[in-house]
Amino acid sequence: MHRVHQVVIEGVKGFNRTVELGSHTLIAGPNGSGKSAIIAGIHLALTGAVPPDGPKMAWVNAAGETMTAGVSVMGADGNIKDIKRSWKFSGGKTTERVCVNGVSSPGRTAGPLIQSVLGESAVFDTAGFWAMPPKDQRHTLLRMLGGLAPDANPEAAFEEEAKARDHLLDIRHRRRLHEGTIAGIICDMESHTVSDRAEEAMAERKEVQALIQTLTQRITQAESYAKAMTRAEQAAAECSEIEPQIVDLSARRDALEDQIGETRKRLRTAEAQCGLCPASVPLVVQVGALQTTFAALTECATVLNWIGWDDPAGKVSAVIGKLSNLIIPTKIDPALAEALESDERELGMLIGDLVTRERTRDRLVAVMEQAKDIPEAQSTDEDVARLAGARMRLTELDDICNRVSARDALEGTLDSAKAELAKIEASEEKAKARLRSAEIAVADILDTTQETLRDRSSSVLPTGTLVLKMDGTSALIGWSRDGITVHRHALSGGEKVIFDAALAYSLAPQGLLILEAAEVDTWEFPREAQDLARTSLGDLLVHLAKLDAQIILLTCHPFVVRNILTPTPWRIVCTTTTRPNTSKEEV
Repeated sequence: MHRVHQVVIEGVKGFNRTVELGSHTLIAGPNGSGKSAIIAGIHLALTGAVPPDGPKMAWVNAAGETMTAGVSVMGADGNIKDIKRSWKFSGGKTTERVCVNGVSSPGRTAGPLIQSVLGESAVFDTAGFWAMPPKDQRHTLLRMLGGLAPDANPEAAFEEEAKARDHLLDIRHRRRLHEGTIAGIICDMESHTVSDRAEEAMAERKEVQALIQTLTQRITQAESYAKAMTRAEQAAAECSEIEPQIVDLSARRDALEDQIGETRKRLRTAEAQCGLCPASVPLVVQVGALQTTFAALTECATVLNWIGWDDPAGKVSAVIGKLSNLIIPTKIDPALAEALESDERELGMLIGDLVTRERTRDRLVAVMEQAKDIPEAQSTDEDVARLAGARMRLTELDDICNRVSARDALEGTLDSAKAELAKIEASEEKAKARLRSAEIAVADILDTTQETLRDRSSSVLPTGTLVLKMDGTSALIGWSRDGITVHRHALSGGEKVIFDAALAYSLAPQGLLILEAAEVDTWEFPREAQDLARTSLGDLLVHLAKLDAQIILLTCHPFVVRNILTPTPWRIVCTTTTRPNTSKEEV
């Protein structure tokens, strides 16, 4: 077992100290006298940091630029090996060097060298442990008591257990959802239950459909025949009304055509007397054309006379004169022409009315002819009643057939759901096996941790053992005595020191244990530790002297310590209240 033989610090919190340590060392001194600087020097020399990890500048005097921490470690063979770590702070940069038995290297590469000196020894500082977050405390307990490999992750088994449990819960949730789906399908199937006559109902449904089709066709034909007869009767009645109107309109048409013929004869006679155009051209058109031509020739003669052109034959003047004789002395009666035009308009309207009525008559006659071609068909009230009953029965049969189809579909869905549920249940069994395996691994670690803590702590505690209770993120350590477990914060000052000593020895039985006894009573003489709540400093020294581990105990009562009859093998180091640059402490 390796033991720290000497501690040397320079510039650590402003102190320069050299302290010789024994197997059991009591460092006593008032607050601010450098006790924690010595402990910090041990941590800095061995690990390069002070728990909880903080910037190294915080451990240097404000005016200092360098810091050195060194320890001398005595091995089991009595040989002493030196470890010295130094820092230089300049311009915001830090340079770290480590020297192990005269071999110097950068701080980040010194780990293997220090490990070769210390072996498996460890430094356990109870103040640093209780300053850790709960999760780090749990991590430390598992790593140092769980029987795990040095490079193993203590939380791996717990993380696997949590993942396995979450996975199992997820699968169970899926299974419950699927079971609910299956229950719903079964409920739906029960609501679609049909009798054993389902096949007969399907055959009857075909017969009812054929009957409905026959009755519907018969009733439709009877309705069509009745409607055709009704339309034929209406058409005959309308024809009897239209026929006299057609005869009357025809007679009026003939009379008006005769009147128009007489009027046209009289107009032709007048036209012949005036010498106008042939009778085929209406009189009004003839007169209008003559007037337009006369106006054009008159304007043309005027233009020719104006330009001085001489009409040698006098043809233009002759034509103008002839037209004047034709237009001016006319003997046509204007009223006769207007009467002709009025009669022609009336004749056109009369013919249009006559044509419309004749077409209506023809349409009515066609309707009557079509009615003759429709075969006679009749239906009775019994047919209508049978059709209504058949349709009601078809509705019932359709419901039965739909239930059968829905049941068949639900059976297919149920089979698929059961197959999926079987897969989920198989996955659940695998998840259960995974969780059981993870729980066994966690239980093994916890049992090992608890057993190791109980066995080691029982050799330190005067009565009872330390017990450990863990949850997902932290660890709760208590002192169990007479069936009652008390947590550390409920212990007295003396009990806390013994509790910390038991915990430190349990975690690092071959290492350096650093304890604090600030709250312990300062009675001068040891007593029997019957009342642990009133443990004195002397009682504590007697009790801790039995441990086969290197112990450093810190106390704030230096003057009382001088008067205590210190039991072997305790070495007492008293620190002063100032920061002298001495090379060695008073012993």
